[in-house]
Amino acid sequence: MWRKGDESVRTVVARRGWALAVAALVVLLVEGFPPSVAAPRATRPARADYFPLRKGNTWNYVSAAAHAALPPQEFSTTIDAVRRSTTTGTAWYQLTNYQGGDHWVRKTGKGRILERPDHLWYQFEAAPGTSWKMSIREGFPGSDGATLTLASRSETVRVPAGVFENCIRIDYAHQVVDAGIIAEWFAPGIGLVQREEARIFGPLVTRLKSAVVNGRQFPVENRGR
Repeated sequence: MWRKGDESVRTVVARRGWALAVAALVVLLVEGFPPSVAAPRATRPARADYFPLRKGNTWNYVSAAAHAALPPQEFSTTIDAVRRSTTTGTAWYQLTNYQGGDHWVRKTGKGRILERPDHLWYQFEAAPGTSWKMSIREGFPGSDGATLTLASRSETVRVPAGVFENCIRIDYAHQVVDAGIIAEWFAPGIGLVQREEARIFGPLVTRLKSAVVNGRQFPVENRGR
């Protein structure tokens, strides 16, 4: 049995409930609905650097003939300076004694290596089987205009500086006989670790002996001993 005044009380409660609902709706309209929880985006892995460009980087090599009684020859390739374009801000690096000459080079966002002004050297982002023309000043015989092919992205190379996995092998094809580069191997985070050249006395193999790349020394010392 309803008592006197119960209906008025129920009316007041209902009105208050509607008022609270309207107030909550206004807050949502003004401040916005809670954001939906989206699945986290997959982050892309950092692009491997097969040609590190930094002032002070130094690579020390030793060259030896496979089938000739010639003494090993040693030489170094270094990055001695860096300059930035006043118009574009592009960084150019002075690469000394690379393929027998000195060059100003830069790296694109894709990882390609260009010689000033825009001569293409390497396409490290390419898939295996991709070919392109190399344009280089003061390079080894046959390098300028040679057809380069990225032959593999999974080579393992053993040189005095260490054992390097996931190396890129780039093959050369040109018209020079008994001279010029046959193939080059580049290790991620290191750069050129091995090169094979054709010579009249047979293949000449150049291997990385030691290096300082982006502040890291190779071969890596075993500090556990």
